[in-house]
This record gives sequence, C-alpha cells and structure tokens, in this order.
Amino acid sequence: MAKDYYLGATPAGFHKIVYETYGTPNPDNTVVCVHGLTRNKGDFYYLAEALSQNAYVVAVDMVGRGESDRLKDPIFYYYPQYLNDLVGLLARLNVKTVDWIGTSMGGLLGMLLASLENTPVRRLVMNDVGPLIPRSAIDRLKAYASVKLSFKSRDEAHDMLRKIFAPFGELPEDRWQHLFKNTLVTEADGTIGLNYDYKAAQETKSEQYAKEDEAGNITFWDYWERVKCPVFLIQGALSDILSPTLMSEMIERKKGEPVESLVIPNTGHAPSLMLPEQIEPIKAWLSRPL
Repeated sequence: MAKDYYLGATPAGFHKIVYETYGTPNPDNTVVCVHGLTRNKGDFYYLAEALSQNAYVVAVDMVGRGESDRLKDPIFYYYPQYLNDLVGLLARLNVKTVDWIGTSMGGLLGMLLASLENTPVRRLVMNDVGPLIPRSAIDRLKAYASVKLSFKSRDEAHDMLRKIFAPFGELPEDRWQHLFKNTLVTEADGTIGLNYDYKAAQETKSEQYAKEDEAGNITFWDYWERVKCPVFLIQGALSDILSPTLMSEMIERKKGEPVESLVIPNTGHAPSLMLPEQIEPIKAWLSRPL
C-alpha cells in the first residue's frame, strides 16, 4: 500500500486530496473506491487488499474526510465539487477506464460519472444506495453526522461508534478496531473526535443534480437511467436507504441492461465490505470478462 495526494480547487483556494493505492499500476484494470458521507478510504482496506491480487486499487478520502483537507468555505461540500475532485483523481491516474466501487455517497458519485457521455466508468458497484434517498434516512444521518461529536475518552467513543455503526452488521473485533482506528482522531484540546468535517454532512443534496419529490425524498432517476455500463447492486437487507422495492424499480427501469444484485442479511446501511462473504462476490463479478 502506498499513499499520495493531489490538489483540487474551489474559489477559496486549493485543497489536498489524499488517496491510497494497492497493487501495481495497471491501465487496463484499475479500481476506484469511494466512501460514504462521513467515512474515509480506510473502509476499503480489506477489499482493496483482496482485489489488488489482480487489479490496481485506489481508495480516496473525499475532501473534508480522513486525511484530505477541510474546506475553508463549507458551501463547497456539494456534488459538483466532489465530481470535479474525482475527475482530478482520474486524470492523476492517467487511465482510460476504471471500475468503480462506491458506498452510499460514493456510489451516487459513481452513478453520476457513469451517466455522462464518454464516461471512463466501465463497471459500477453501488453499495447500499440508489437514485432515491428517503427523507427519513436523510434525517437519521443528519441527526448525528451534521453536529460536532467529541468524547472524553476512546472507550466512550468506541461505545458510541458501536451503536452508530451497528447497521454495518456483525463484525469481528479486529474489524471494529480497524473502524475505530480510521474514524477517531485526538483533537488539540485532548478530546476524541471523528475524522471528518461535520459541516460536510449539513448539506445532502445539490439542486444541479438532485431533485426533491413531494415527500421530501432526494432523487437522481434521470442519471440512473443514463447509466449504460454493467452495475452490481449490494443491499443491506435491513437498509433504510436501499429498500427491496427501490432495488426492484432500479432493475426494472434498466429494461434488460446488465444489472445484478446481492442482498447481505442481518445488515442495514451499509454493508461494511470488510468480510469475505461480501468481498468475494465483488471480486468474482469484477473478474468476469466484459
């Protein structure tokens, strides 16, 4: 594993975007992994290690998360900025095509890129997300993600994270410790905080891309219907974001285009992609000839 960074920009200035790579550069077989709203590149460690046996894998910290810079002006935590930053990553990699694995927000970003003409995304894995985000799920995420959380000790923080991340499903203790390590940071005042800018979670849509329906759900259907590459949908059986009904409608709207799905039992939003039973199906699907 190696680490590097490149620069993105907003009108307020440049910002650093950190990414990790696994395996040997391979212009014909590169996988890009993008995390969810409050997560970071560390979520893909186990998956990337497995995929790097056959592919070059890149996991990125979106701006405001992990080791990437926090934005001076939080108004730029929105989809157009994220997409511009990701185009910068693709340019840095100097590849013509990539396979994309995205959890939640990362899956939506992959879908948006895959929907564009001349897209470099040749295959898309969407982990527990679809082109409709229920209002209830948005409210749940904002309840904890858009406020600054701090803890007096790591034990206190671990207890809270086990509750917050319970929807990830049952995890062995080494996976929990990995999550703790990649989620918690020691603040300047000695308290324990979370490894993302809570201001990045205060805005969950961009009117340039998303629409809001009468129920307050955020929708991206137009973009989903433009995706032409093979798609692998992963759903947590207990998810409040990707329901069986929504997944069925996604498949129906593709009208016979290549969409496959996998349901992870006893899991909500979102499957961790840290367990062999979740990693192996992704590895097998990506290994198929196009």
